[in-house]
Amino acid sequence: MVAKLGDSDIHKILAGKYESVYKDKFYLAYQDYWNGLMVKFASENRNSYILDYGCGVGRTLGFLLKRYDNVYGIDLSSDMLKVAFQENKDAKIAVSDAQTICFKDQSFDTVICKSVLHHLAKPYKAVRELNRVLKKGGWLVVSEPCRDNLIWRRIGQLYVKASANFSDYHRVFHSEKLTGIIAQNGFEIQNISYFGLMAFPLCATAYLFPIMQIIPFNSFFTKIMIRIDEALMKVPLLKEFHWHIMIHSKKNLSMDVE
Repeated sequence: MVAKLGDSDIHKILAGKYESVYKDKFYLAYQDYWNGLMVKFASENRNSYILDYGCGVGRTLGFLLKRYDNVYGIDLSSDMLKVAFQENKDAKIAVSDAQTICFKDQSFDTVICKSVLHHLAKPYKAVRELNRVLKKGGWLVVSEPCRDNLIWRRIGQLYVKASANFSDYHRVFHSEKLTGIIAQNGFEIQNISYFGLMAFPLCATAYLFPIMQIIPFNSFFTKIMIRIDEALMKVPLLKEFHWHIMIHSKKNLSMDVE
């Protein structure tokens, strides 16, 4: 049994890893692709208020700042936010508990929640908070690792158990479980999509699988793998091996969330 680190120690370690890997062009290429998928259904108004929920070291903040004038980011880790602020000085950044957000009711038009919920002990409580800070009809965009992939399910379980960098309550959601958490806490699901076959494990999790760092022309190779993934996702059998789920939902105006 591997001794688990506390959350603050985990965040310090990951802040250094994330800052380092963000310098790799192949990683940035995949992140930009991923971020583009996330904002596909989001507000198109440049003056919209956007929250990057669990912004980490700020890669998504930089992408959002190119599209919006009012971009906010929160994270529990001050170590990660130091990196985020250095790279994104136009964003409004704050330390905040993900389950007790430091903003008033109906503050945002869109909330981006990228690979955050599986880190939380009470994800349903977090989704209720996101409902609270969203304006009426506002968009919630959630992207999470997905247990639907049998390979990812097993690898993920083994890795979490073997690594000190994950708390005991870390989990990977089955798609039905995740959509249920969102739908039952004040949101109407508008679109569900799946992505990531070869490119995702190699490029999006480069700090876990460093092989891409030694491949020549890896940025170009990343773009090729993205196109191959998109083609393979159209094949019924192969698409079942996706690594990630993305859910676009709107705040339900007729549902009271306590």
